[in-house]
Amino acid sequence: MKPRVLLKCDNVGYSTSSASGNSVEEKWDILKLSLELHAGERASFRFQNEEQKQVLWRLFLQKLKPKTGSFIISAKTHIHSDDN
Repeated sequence: MKPRVLLKCDNVGYSTSSASGNSVEEKWDILKLSLELHAGERASFRFQNEEQKQVLWRLFLQKLKPKTGSFIISAKTHIHSDDN
C-alpha cells in the first residue's frame, strides 16, 4: 500500500510584476516546480534568495495562489520548517 499523498505540485509557478519605465516585467520567484510528497517523507529546498523562500513558504501555507500549475495539500497536513 502506498503512503497517502500529502502535497502535490504540478508545474507550479509564481511571479510578481514590476514596472520599469514604460514596460512591465514579470519576475518569477518559483517556476515549473513539480513534486509529490507522501506521508513520512521529508523535503529540503535550496533558494537563490530569501524572497524565493518566502514565496514557497506562503504557497505551502496557502497564503498565495500559484500563477501557473496546480497545487494540492491534503486535509490535516501540517507544514513545518526546521529553521531557527
